[in-house]
Order: sequence, then structure tokens, then C-alpha cells
Amino acid sequence: MKGKKKQGNPVLRALLLGAAFAALGVCALSMTACDFLDMYKDGNAEPGKAVYTGANDGVTYTLTITEKTSAKAAVYTPKADDSYTLKVGASLSNGTVSSVQTTGSTLKITLKPAAAATNTFTVTVSPGDKKITNVTGTVTFDAGGTKSGPGNLDNRDNENGYVSVTGVTLDLTTLNLKVEGKTPTLNATVAPGKASNKKIKWTTSNSGVATVNSGEVIAISAGSAVITVTTEDGGKTASCAVTVYDKDTTVLTGAVAIIMTDSSGAALKGSTPCTGDILKVDTTDLDGTGSIYYQWRRGTTDIGSSETYGVTTADKNSKITVTVTRTGYTGSVTSAPTAAVIDNSLPALDGTVTISGNLVVGQTLKTNTSKLGGSGTISYQWQRLYPTYSQSGGITTTRTNIGTNSSAYVLTEDELNKTITVTVTRTGNDGSVTSDPTDRVVPATQTHGDFNFTERDKKITITKYTGTSKTVDIPSKINEKPVICIGDWAFEEKQLTGVTIPDSVTDIGYRAFYNNKLTSIVIPSSVTDIAWEAFSENELASVTFTSPSKVVYIEGMAFYNNNLTSVDIPESVEEIYKEAFEKNPLITVKIGEAISYLDPLAFPNGFVTFYNTSGKQKGTYTYTYDTETEKWAWAKE
Repeated sequence: MKGKKKQGNPVLRALLLGAAFAALGVCALSMTACDFLDMYKDGNAEPGKAVYTGANDGVTYTLTITEKTSAKAAVYTPKADDSYTLKVGASLSNGTVSSVQTTGSTLKITLKPAAAATNTFTVTVSPGDKKITNVTGTVTFDAGGTKSGPGNLDNRDNENGYVSVTGVTLDLTTLNLKVEGKTPTLNATVAPGKASNKKIKWTTSNSGVATVNSGEVIAISAGSAVITVTTEDGGKTASCAVTVYDKDTTVLTGAVAIIMTDSSGAALKGSTPCTGDILKVDTTDLDGTGSIYYQWRRGTTDIGSSETYGVTTADKNSKITVTVTRTGYTGSVTSAPTAAVIDNSLPALDGTVTISGNLVVGQTLKTNTSKLGGSGTISYQWQRLYPTYSQSGGITTTRTNIGTNSSAYVLTEDELNKTITVTVTRTGNDGSVTSDPTDRVVPATQTHGDFNFTERDKKITITKYTGTSKTVDIPSKINEKPVICIGDWAFEEKQLTGVTIPDSVTDIGYRAFYNNKLTSIVIPSSVTDIAWEAFSENELASVTFTSPSKVVYIEGMAFYNNNLTSVDIPESVEEIYKEAFEKNPLITVKIGEAISYLDPLAFPNGFVTFYNTSGKQKGTYTYTYDTETEKWAWAKE
């Protein structure tokens, strides 16, 4: 949405504004409720255009992408061959969209400047915020000259040597303290080390339990708190969970750290131990008095019990911790782990590896090691990667080891819709080299009419709709086997106006019906899970859950940006994730009592806050306009 702030419920607001103008005898509003909803939904953005903005260090970025076709969709996602203009400060670049890749909740849009057809660069944007988050590549501007960049948007001025922050870590992730005990200091490390702006901010989740000042943690009262450090550049975060005990506790509290020294005892800089280094325990921030006992561990293996520990080749690639106990106290305190040990007696493995082959289930992928350094025997570890979405909208990459120690791997159905990497090591060398992830693995082609599908355990997942009809009846069986899943992206952007989901389906996948023209949908009673963005960016005015509904999870943005004015959440629903019903003009929400998790941003207009403060009661809630206060507010019927 561009430049338009949502103000109350649009349907009632339109009617009230119309009535107000009519009472004044002024014909200043001539629109239907649908017209108003369109305006509400899209702000004052032009149809067929997507506008993204970003700004930092005085440089403003505006990327405008214009739909190639004449359809001019009101809610628009960029596609290949669209035209673009990118304005960076006062300089302008234009050309065409080369490709658009969806990664979680962001878009990676590859652009080809008209003035330099051989050059491309990539813009990463967050559609929900309409914000540019990253720009990489080389751009030739119409205004003349070539700019290296414009660079990472957290690295706005590459030409002046600006280096952006990529992350931050803490030396401790857990900390036990007691009231009036020692006040250890958390140490934050901003990456990369040459980052131009290393400013950070410290916060606590519970100042009544523990406060933080420049990393120093002070215990206030018994309880739990989370200390978080946030970088000014990029907003990267790291956290430490703090438990505070009463001052008379016999539980051992405080912190210990590992110091690296050389064989002479001189302190070493850095955080990565090497073979031959001597590790020593720093107990300055450990509470209490009495004799201290030490236990060094490589992972879960005990390796020493002295105050110091000499790193050996057996520790290669492992992380080391030390746990201390103290006479007169119960419990123990454990240090943060070191970085993985490097065997500096061996040369580091360098070079690159790539993967070749067809990314189709049943096909064989092969590793190309022609550009790998070293000369010893190569070992292989294949992995499949898949994004995992949290209730609150966070995205992490789940990595699973697959295959044996082989240069080739045969893709299975477990790899469907996932990406693949291979990591290699080599005898006589230290470290490893990992390939870039592949594109997503696609199913082996099986067709039934207008549907591609996969079969597993005599059950069918529809993976793609290939037809042209705008109304679709999904079959309940294919080859006499039940259709139980609508796969990820299966019906994405097909301009559908109507679809019937059979009562055999239990799961509706990620973006299964994303960006169509559906105005109503019936969720059969067999469905248990509606995945992220399943029905996002449609025109839904009605969602019906067939009784008795079995839906348990409504995941993030499942019905985001539609035209819903009311929704009846089934009694079976237990969890509703971030922005599931955001960007809808809701005025009525009926909700059951089975809800165990309701994200604060699941519904628009502060509904969740009102629901929580009202005691989380089952019932019907309405969003009404108070003519006396001239404000919109939720009320429970």
C-alpha cells in the first residue's frame, strides 16, 4: 500500500461519509462499496504498478515496476518482462524485469538495465512493507556514469567504502544471577569485523527482573528476563536468557568465559581456537567463594578437568565448553562454546564445488569438484534445505543431511519443493567447501487432465494446475487414490474466479491459491491445516468452513489482503498465525474457545488486543463506529 493509511472499517466508513455528505446536500462521494473497498485495499497506488521504497544515510531508493500487459491488476506482483524504473537519489535507471523469485515473505527481483543489456542486478523487497531491503549488482544510470552497487541497502554507499552489518552474536546465551550478586557484562560481536556502523542498543524484556547498561546485566528481583542486543545498521539481534535467584540462594550463579592463550600464556585475539592453543577459564564474574572444579567438554565428550586445556587435533571442527562447580553451592555454570577448532597444521580447503543434473524427483545430481583446491580424498555430505515458518512470521532454514558419502545423489519425494546443497571435505586439508543451493526440486511429471500430481503411500498431492479455465473443480480421486493435499504454489496466479475443494483434502499448501480472483471459498470439513499465504491476495468476500470443521491451524497471511467483512472461526481452530486475516475490512469476528495461540497481528484494527483484554472469551465481536467519540472500536455481543 502506498501513501494511504487505513482508518477504521472501510465499508461502514464509506456509508457514514456518504450519509454525511448527503445530509449537507453535497454530492462529493460517488462510489459503490466495492469501489471503496478497492480504494481501501490499494491506497492511491496505480493499477498495474508495484512501488517499493527505501532510504538510508540520506539516499532514497524508489523502484517502480509496471505491468507489461494491459490488464492492469489492482493488487500487483512483478513478473518477468515488466518494465521498471529505479531512482537512487537523483539518478535514474530503467529496463526490464529478468526474473522474480519468492523467498519466504520477500521477493528477489532481477533487473536488466536498458542502457547496459549485459548487466543485471537484484533487488530484494518486502511486499508487505513495500520496502526495499537489499540491492546488489551494477547499474548504469540514464543520468550517465556507472555506479558500483547501488550496493546492499544496508551498505548504501559502496563507492565510499561503506560495509554493512550482517549479524551480531553474544558471548553468552544463558546467564544465572542472584540479587546483589556480581554484575557480569555481555559482550556483543558485530559481523563483519570491518562493518562501518557497529552501534548497538541493549534492551530487557523485564526490567523488574534484570536491567542492562552497555551490556552489564544487573539483577533486580527473582524471575526471568531476556536481554537483547540490536544493531543500528540492519536491525540484527541476539539474545541471552537470564534467570535471577534470591540473594540467599545456594544455586551457583554468575558467568565464566574461555580465554585463549598461546603456549607461553600470552592472550590471543579472536574467538576461533587452533590446535596448540591453551584455553583458560576466566571466573571473574562467578559468584560465591570456595574451591572451583572444572570440566572441559568437546561437544558432550569430557576432555579435561584442569583450569586450562590444550587444544589438540582431536578437537578439530568441534566446539569446546567448560562447566564449573563450586564447593558450598548446588548447580553449575557453563561457558559459551568456542568457535569450531581449526587445525592450523593443515592448509585450508579452498576453491568451489557445483551441482549438476535435473532437479526432478528420481533424477541424479552430481558434484563437480574440478575447481576444488587440494589433492586428497574427497568426502561428500548432501543436504536438503527448506524454509520453516514460526507462528510470529519468522523464517529459518531447516537443513537435513541426506544420502551417503557419494559424489552423486538420487532425488526422492522427500526433496520435493526443497533446495539442495553438497558440502565437501578433503584429506590433508582443513575446513570444507559448500555449493550454492540449487533451485527447488520439482516432481516427476504425472498428469491427470489439467492437473500435475505426485503419489505417495497411495495418496495424491496436486502440484500444479495447467488448465486455462477460470473455474476449477478439484477431483477427490485420481487413479482411484484420494487427493489429500493441494501442494505449494499449485494454483498460484491462475486468475481463478471459482474453485471447489473436495472433502478428501486435509492440507492446503503454501501459496496454493495465491493471487487469484476468488470471491468466495468453501473449506471442506476434512481440512486440518491452511498454510502460509494459501488464499492471500484474492478478492474473497466470503470464507465458509464446512461443519464440523477439523481445521486446527490457520497459518500466517493465509487470508491476507482480501475483502472479508466477517469471518466465523471454527471451534476446532487452535492456532492462528501472524497476519492471517490482515488487510481485510473486517467488522465481525466470531471465535471459539479452543484458541491456544493467537498472534497479536493475526487480525486488523487491534482486534487481538481487545480480545485478550476482554478475557479471551468465546463469542462474536463487532467493529463499530461511535458517533459521539467519532472513533472505531471493537465490542463483544
